[in-house]
Amino acid sequence: MKSNSVITHEIGDQRITFTVVGVGDMVMDLTKLNTAIIQRAAMHGMIQRISDAAAISRDPENGNPSTP
Repeated sequence: MKSNSVITHEIGDQRITFTVVGVGDMVMDLTKLNTAIIQRAAMHGMIQRISDAAAISRDPENGNPSTP
């Protein structure tokens, strides 16, 4: 957990607890979510992971911005 984070999270058994500095905790119970929301969140998460993994900000050999 970063010391300068305003919002942090902890993953538990089918729950995510979000902690907001100065406010407190909010618990999201995944077992209470609609299946369509879970499926959309999974799709979004996979898009983000694949896009992030494919991102190359600079050419490692010369430091110039990478081309597609």
